Amino acid sequence: MKKLSLALVTLSLCGLASCDADIDTVQPLQQVVPSTSTNSLPRLDRYIQLAFTKKYNVDIAYRYDDKVTDRRYLLAPVKEAKALEYLNLIEYMFFQVYEASTPEGYLQAHTIKYLNLFGSSGYAIDRRMAGAAPQGMIWIYNINELNTKYTQDVRENYISTLFHESAHTLHEERAYPPEFDKLSSLEYQKQDAFSYWWRTGQKAGYAGFVSDYASTDPDEDFAELFAYYVLDSDSEWANRLKEAEGKNRADAKYTGREIIEKKVAIMKAYLHSEYSADLDQIRAEAQKRLPKVATMDFTQYPKGY
Repeated sequence: MKKLSLALVTLSLCGLASCDADIDTVQPLQQVVPSTSTNSLPRLDRYIQLAFTKKYNVDIAYRYDDKVTDRRYLLAPVKEAKALEYLNLIEYMFFQVYEASTPEGYLQAHTIKYLNLFGSSGYAIDRRMAGAAPQGMIWIYNINELNTKYTQDVRENYISTLFHESAHTLHEERAYPPEFDKLSSLEYQKQDAFSYWWRTGQKAGYAGFVSDYASTDPDEDFAELFAYYVLDSDSEWANRLKEAEGKNRADAKYTGREIIEKKVAIMKAYLHSEYSADLDQIRAEAQKRLPKVATMDFTQYPKGY
């Protein structure tokens, strides 16, 4: 599960539900929502049904429902105008990326299936929660504060989670090679991942991880690496590798940079052999689009809706 974070607090998505692959497993060829008539639906619902559910095989909910929230947190409903803005954003920056860079049918079968949108972060006495991913759903919080002019914030809090979760979908269908997790097999910290590196004075990058959260377990390592590789600019990726040029232990076989590069190579070969997909094409399409986000207007319905 992808960890979402805000400036006030960092919280794992696993805080609400165990990161159990069985929970998240999807039926790749099954339609998530049966086809229904859209003639009588409100405009936003009709847009979701036609532009997302029917086209991309993804179920998106935006109306507040107590039954699909964590009642430990105070949550606000999403405003319809902000829901529309968010949907237009992810149509451009997520769904169209896959549509343009992967084989026909890949997007519908091998990416995210369920999104639930909330207007605010989750507020409690001691924390503010940015999102969650329980039982195969992805809960995106704080939609009412979305500002697409701040590209870095948009990427980190509204887009990267979708790429992270789409990577989980891949390995839940078909396992990645065991060579991937063997590269860091002694370094995974499970739920201690958030404090271990700070507490020991070591660096997660030197152990071959692109983030502290990636050191939770191999699946989170895979998903974090996927999202960072796709969304980091060339300069950001180069800096990330440079910061990993070292070892926490003198007897380590590889530097962190070498481990990350080997993991990326394994991931590329895996996507090509198992899904006939090219990771670099996905990355190139995302990189082409991301700088344009701040100049675009996502507040209007597309023509025809």
